[in-house]
Amino acid sequence: MNLNEIKRDIDWVAFAVEHKAQTMDLVAQAGDAADMAMKTALSGLPRFRQEGNFTAAICYVGAEPAPWGDGSEIVLCMYLWDGEIQQGDWWRGSLATSYATGNNAGKTRLQLTIDALKKIGFDAEQTGSLDGALALVGQEIPIWVKSSVKGDKTYYNIGAIGSSFEVKPSINLRSFRIGPGNAPAAPQWQQPAAPAPTPFQQSAPQKPAAQKFGGQPAAPAAPAAPTAPPSPFGPWNGGNGNGNGLA
Repeated sequence: MNLNEIKRDIDWVAFAVEHKAQTMDLVAQAGDAADMAMKTALSGLPRFRQEGNFTAAICYVGAEPAPWGDGSEIVLCMYLWDGEIQQGDWWRGSLATSYATGNNAGKTRLQLTIDALKKIGFDAEQTGSLDGALALVGQEIPIWVKSSVKGDKTYYNIGAIGSSFEVKPSINLRSFRIGPGNAPAAPQWQQPAAPAPTPFQQSAPQKPAAQKFGGQPAAPAAPAAPTAPPSPFGPWNGGNGNGNGLA
């Protein structure tokens, strides 16, 4: 199928599924009018009308001003179509560098979009750009559609791409009892075993400091002077050298 053969809105889905990674290049070559025609046609297809997990084909990837706020924020837009139930919708990821709120307060909105793209097989951090996201067209990915109520209306929007929201089975709450007899046992603390004594090893004699670093060994200390023999005149008590004490 080529662009000239497209007559109905659903034909754009068939065009994307057939041409896959080349879809956005073919649309870009046809000009802005073809791009706008494709986005308008896809937006007119039936939207999701129930909550749950689905498998959808990526039919369009591009960027546009955010449909919320004052339009200054740029978002990555992706159209996803479930051919089995014949319903689809747009998923948008912010490209703003401002920080998110709530549980994701530590990440920028751009980082959250990059993380979502990783779940469907495209790593923008590795390539350094978002160009490669255009080649995602034609791939089938798991998505989760969530519901939200505003006033008296219920809306269904794509809550996540690349993952499913699984509802865990219930556990019988009546089987739980609260009380001392039902408290889990405290862990038993045990004295750690003392380490085995290290066998005594006599250390090698220490070399002089000079020898440790490759220098000359230190000179040996001078021997102590011999003790003088006792004087034949007896101990000297302050005399003048002839044995007579001073008055």
